[in-house]
Amino acid sequence: MKRSPLFLLISFLLTLSIQPFAYGAETLTMCSSTGAVDVCVQYSGRSRLYDLVPADIIAYGLHSPGHPKGDASEDNDSDPEDSGPKYAVPQDIPVEIYRIRITNRTVENLKISPSKFYLLTLNDEIVMFQRSIFEVIDWPGKMESTTLSPGGEVQGFLLFPYARGSYRKLVYGGHPGFDVRMY
Repeated sequence: MKRSPLFLLISFLLTLSIQPFAYGAETLTMCSSTGAVDVCVQYSGRSRLYDLVPADIIAYGLHSPGHPKGDASEDNDSDPEDSGPKYAVPQDIPVEIYRIRITNRTVENLKISPSKFYLLTLNDEIVMFQRSIFEVIDWPGKMESTTLSPGGEVQGFLLFPYARGSYRKLVYGGHPGFDVRMY
């Protein structure tokens, strides 16, 4: 029996809405081992940056370290280039949240920094937050910088701005470098 193009289109659209990475659904865990580290990543959902940044930072703007926002009593006759936020907090950016587990398989201590993680899209575009924005995100269990002893394990959440299209892999740009395929 021949199916109409409309039926095929509707069927295709229905399959898109039932993705394994949908928020609240059973999700896939992608793992990789380099010999130095074992890494597992699982999609945990989506939120909005505005909901993850404390209200006082949203109210006054996000500044780079060393450029605090002054209050009304402070003298504001400073250089105009130094005034105002260094990074604006975009209010409506979707944020992708991933749970990650890293195990050190070496005989040395390994330093792990969440600011060295990024997603790579199918078009080889890098997706990551500026370090200053990542540091002010308030999410329980957010991965913090740590040193893993031999055999040690760390778990936490990594957060990335949403980018259209599919992610090819999660990459760690530190030492030792590693990546996890996302499909």
